[in-house]
Amino acid sequence: MWNAHFKLSTLNASSIYTSELHTMVQLLEKGEPLRVQSSGSTGSPKPFYLNIDEAIASADLTIEHFNLKEQQRALVTLPLNAVSGALMVVRAMRAGLELHAVTPQSNPFIEFKDKGDGYFDFVALTPYQLAHSIDYLPLIKTLLVGGARLSDALLNTIPSGTQTTIYESYGMTETLTHVALRRRYPHAESLFCALKGVYFSSGDEGNLIIHPSHLRQKTMVTNDAVQLYSKTEFEYLGRLDQVINSGGVKLFPESIEQKLSQIVQAPFFVTALPHPILGEQVGLILEGDEALRRSVLIELNEIEWRAYEKPKRLEVVASLDYTATNKIDRIKTLKHLDL
Repeated sequence: MWNAHFKLSTLNASSIYTSELHTMVQLLEKGEPLRVQSSGSTGSPKPFYLNIDEAIASADLTIEHFNLKEQQRALVTLPLNAVSGALMVVRAMRAGLELHAVTPQSNPFIEFKDKGDGYFDFVALTPYQLAHSIDYLPLIKTLLVGGARLSDALLNTIPSGTQTTIYESYGMTETLTHVALRRRYPHAESLFCALKGVYFSSGDEGNLIIHPSHLRQKTMVTNDAVQLYSKTEFEYLGRLDQVINSGGVKLFPESIEQKLSQIVQAPFFVTALPHPILGEQVGLILEGDEALRRSVLIELNEIEWRAYEKPKRLEVVASLDYTATNKIDRIKTLKHLDL
C-alpha cells in the first residue's frame, strides 16, 4: 500500500506538529481512518473520518498528473486536521517522497532560505501563504495553490523569470482534494480541466455536478456556478449561495473580487448588503484603515464595471476573521461588523 522510499523530516516543525504527523503516519500504516474536518469557509467546520481507500485513490490521481517520483522532495505546510494537510501526507507515502514538515504559518520557507533553486519538487499552499512567500518561489518546482481563489493581482507580484510552475486547484471537502486544475503561471489557462476519470455536467441553475469515478459517491451536486465547455472543462463563476441580486441583476462576488484584485492589495471580500431600493447592493469589506478606504474609493473608477457591479458600500475593519486554514471567514467577519 505504501512506498518503502517514503522519508519524513520534521526538523523544522514544532514538537506538537511533529507528534501529530507521526501519529498520522502510524494510523495510515495501520490502515485506520483519519479524523479531519471541513475547512469552515462556508459554515462551521465539521469533523468527519477520511476513508483511506478514497484518500489513496485521490492521491494517486495527483501523483499521476504531476508525475511525482520516488525520493523527490515535497513540503507539507498545512494543518493535519484539514483534508489538504492529510492528503499531502498520503501522497508522500504513496509516491515514496521525501516529505519535509513545517508548522503551518504564513511563510513556511524561512528555514529553507539557504537551499538551492528547485529544492522542493512539489508544494501545496493557500493563496495567503503564497502572498507571504513570493521571494521564496525559486525553491519550488511545482506549486499547487488551493483553498481559495487565486487572484490575478497576487500572480502579478511574481518576479519575471521565476521558474516555478503554479496550478490552481478546484475541489471541496466531499471530493477529498482537487478534481480539476488549471495552470496559472507562467502560462495561464482560463479553464479548469478534470483529473483522469472525472467528468462534469451542469444542473438547471448552471451549477456544477461532479462525477468522480474514483470515489464511492459517483455524483456530487455543488453550489458552484460554472460555464461548462465540455465534460472535462469549465470556467468557474462563483457560488450560487453567495449571488448578489441587485435590482434583479445577479452578480457573482468572486467575479467582482477578481476585478478588484487589480487595485486592492490588502485582504478583502465582496458580499451582499441591504439596499432600500435595489434589495441588495455590492458591499466591499476591506482589511485596513480609513486612508485605504478613501484610496480604494478613488481607484474604483479605474475599473470597467457591468451594471450594478461597482461596490456601492465600503466597510473597513482592522483585521478580517480567518479560518484555521487561513481562508477569510466571511460569516464571522460580517457578524463582528453587525452586517
